[in-house]
Amino acid sequence: DCNRTGGSSFQTHVIHAALALEAGQCDVALIAYGSNQRTGSGKLVSAMRQSPYEQAFRLARPIGGYALAASRYQALYGLKKEQLGSVAIAARQWAQRNPDAFMREALSMEDYLAARLVADPFSVRDCCLVTDGAGAIVMVRAERAKDLAARPVFVLGGAAAVWHKDITNMPELTVTAASVSGPRAMAHAGITPADVDVVELYDAFTINTILFL
Repeated sequence: DCNRTGGSSFQTHVIHAALALEAGQCDVALIAYGSNQRTGSGKLVSAMRQSPYEQAFRLARPIGGYALAASRYQALYGLKKEQLGSVAIAARQWAQRNPDAFMREALSMEDYLAARLVADPFSVRDCCLVTDGAGAIVMVRAERAKDLAARPVFVLGGAAAVWHKDITNMPELTVTAASVSGPRAMAHAGITPADVDVVELYDAFTINTILFL
């Protein structure tokens, strides 16, 4: 299965797997991922070709695109650097609770504001870490999951949306396809925001969390 939704690819694989299980095309689905980008190259590796419209200006990817979105958000809504920092600090606080997290040192607002600038308005603390790691989930139908020793998590619904590949194709840099997939997923699951206790949003760059909210 070829997928071009970036860091959310494995969520869309869950949708495909659920449909295959429901249709009886398989009895077990395994969704796996592994990466050695940190030890292998020391930097983010992308298989996606850059648009010639962006390539001419040597836009760094993916950070350059997200930085443009953050700049646009600042211009439209008065986003402060400290508000981006609150996202980075919250992420670090969660990392401190995870013994397997790559960076667990305390991060203060002072530390954040003093961090090295990478792509205005982003400093190194706004950016996705490049790490080694792996993960996998096993999916089965609900009646089979009842026999498992571990308490199962049920897939109630899902949705995906893709509008563009390159940021130069975005009609508005502050509106993402999550504005479509989010409501569709909740409608599919038969829930509203009031039914949700925990939301886990993709936070590769600090602006992501703000845009998706």
